[in-house]
Amino acid sequence: MSSLKTNVLCLVSSLCVGGAEKHTVTLANLLERRLFNVHLGYLKPVEALLGQVRPDLATRTFCLNVRKRLDVAAVRRLRGFIDLHAIDVIVATHEYPALYALLARRGARFRPRLIQVFHATGYLGLRAGC
Repeated sequence: MSSLKTNVLCLVSSLCVGGAEKHTVTLANLLERRLFNVHLGYLKPVEALLGQVRPDLATRTFCLNVRKRLDVAAVRRLRGFIDLHAIDVIVATHEYPALYALLARRGARFRPRLIQVFHATGYLGLRAGC
């Protein structure tokens, strides 16, 4: 078994109080620290759940400050983050964060695998979350 940790970015629309957001924070909090370097990113600065992020993960939590539906500057910031932290896997909750992850992977030095989580009973479209 390799001693290298997998660099994971959990990406969600915001940290508003919602089921998908709570599950994303819980996943990021509970991933095994011996195996994963976990980062938590969110697109919009709604931060009600920020206090529930474990203290060591809070230092690796960031907001992209998306200001419009498709914020090209935020895509560039995410691409830079992927390269700076050599992200191996992005876990995107819902379509909107997955869109940002897909766009950020283009042109990045590192091409992380993308896992998309659907936390719904039906298609939500590209709405921006809370």
